[in-house]
Amino acid sequence: GNDGSRCSTVRNPISMHDATFSVGAHNEAGTIAGFSSRGPVTADGSGRLKPDITAPGVGVRSAWLNGGYNTIQGTSMASPHVSGAVALLWSAVPELIGNIDLTEQILIKSATPVPANNCGEGNIEVVPNNTYGYGRLDILAAVELAQTPVSLTVQLVTDQGVALGEQAVTLTDQLTGYSYQSTTAFNGITRIGPLYPGNYLVSVDGLGTTQAITLSSELQQQAQITVTAAVSKTYLPFIMK
Repeated sequence: GNDGSRCSTVRNPISMHDATFSVGAHNEAGTIAGFSSRGPVTADGSGRLKPDITAPGVGVRSAWLNGGYNTIQGTSMASPHVSGAVALLWSAVPELIGNIDLTEQILIKSATPVPANNCGEGNIEVVPNNTYGYGRLDILAAVELAQTPVSLTVQLVTDQGVALGEQAVTLTDQLTGYSYQSTTAFNGITRIGPLYPGNYLVSVDGLGTTQAITLSSELQQQAQITVTAAVSKTYLPFIMK
């Protein structure tokens, strides 16, 4: 939206929803535009962080009416940058075509972070924030990130070393909050991917077990973690003759 620079100006029905990938506008120097709407979203009472990222939206040369060109500004210039970035990303990595969730994760994780604390973040500048979101669009970084995915092998065992099969495992990206779900096989092993560098939490549903892991591009596409769960002993009745 173009209702900035006050906070909580992301309020249009389309742009404020969690399912919408909202884009703010910055200038050539990478500084947020005065007109670019800020979060948090208060129109629906959610306090949701917005925008998701920012892109160039000031002094953009664009096609105009009657076959001419014009230099204009607005988030209507920033959003097409992201649309074009997605087209380039899908062209470079066709496996991503149609996978909206994973595409959004790549755009977010590859964005150039810009700390800010202008709209409700407190005294410390943080990322993400309600001015730049997760940062400025960087399509080169996005393509490079998408071309170097990592898969994670999770082995789940009890504190006595017994494999725990058929257990629901959740892997959560600590930056974005995005979660991946999987279930261990009979041998207690499951594989999750594609994933991208960052800090994650592995949790086992129902067992209260959580373990942190950091994935990096230096893992050469394969990482492994063993999660140990404290499981109470179960005593079964039996009959003796």
